[in-house]
Amino acid sequence: MPGNRHKRALGFLLQRMARGDNTPVEMGRSRGQLSLSRMPHATMQWLVDHALGIQAHFLRLKAEERSRACQQRVATPRWSERTLIERVYRETAMLSERCGVSFHVDHVVPIKSKLVCGLHVHANLQVLDAPTNISKGNRHWPDMP
Repeated sequence: MPGNRHKRALGFLLQRMARGDNTPVEMGRSRGQLSLSRMPHATMQWLVDHALGIQAHFLRLKAEERSRACQQRVATPRWSERTLIERVYRETAMLSERCGVSFHVDHVVPIKSKLVCGLHVHANLQVLDAPTNISKGNRHWPDMP
């Protein structure tokens, strides 16, 4: 089984493949990355054996991302103020960068849930730290039954 550096190198290459970016990459140690040509044989064999599973994982993540983007488009009414929504996302990114802690934009009433469907509008957005947002999921909202 390869070390984490080798997995990161393969992950980097597979992410590029999933995006359709097949340009050659220089992966030298001088930039803190790994030279694939220097990998031990056992590591290369592990990567070959597991490449399809890892690639499938990245493709699943990409599909989930597209599905979420589609859900947001459907949940965004024409009357919503997109500039306010974009400002919340920009300010959240700046806050994360400034504090060094990951923050997420959360929908107070979830966009997709078994019991309720919220809208992707400014009034339904709040900024939460990442662990709180992840633990909340789509199972909590105000006036929840």
